[in-house]
Amino acid sequence: MNPKPTDKLRQSTPKEEYSTAHRSFLRHLIKLLSLFAVAVILWPVLRFITFKFPKKTVIVIPGFRKLKGMIHKDGAYVNIIDDKIMVLSDRCTHLGCVIRYDPISRQFVCPCHGSKFDLEGKRISGPAKHPLKKLFYRVDKKGNLTILLPLSLEK
Repeated sequence: MNPKPTDKLRQSTPKEEYSTAHRSFLRHLIKLLSLFAVAVILWPVLRFITFKFPKKTVIVIPGFRKLKGMIHKDGAYVNIIDDKIMVLSDRCTHLGCVIRYDPISRQFVCPCHGSKFDLEGKRISGPAKHPLKKLFYRVDKKGNLTILLPLSLEK
């Protein structure tokens, strides 16, 4: 039996092979972009669902009056100016970056966007619009400083 011309397998041309490979690549690219879009949408939802309040809501500094200079501990800066205790949050009011104390200029400086604050937490310059948050504190009979952290401070 001789095969008929219509029974022969049709061979693809190089142009058709290129087109098939191109379509396959585009299919994979679309799947990858779709997966990325789903991840971008689900990330904030997962962060919201798994949110946990900070375990530490107070900071205790034993014998703090014996310490000299600026004290930075677990989310707060403590400074004593003329027997007046100043307790400030270590978070910038612009976007929440952890600020640093610069002893040379005697200012708090945000390393993220350059906001500057004085020793009392007042805004000097930068994109921050508000002063640093003052934190509640108390001094007990033993001379320990207890600082109450707001729940909005993330570590």
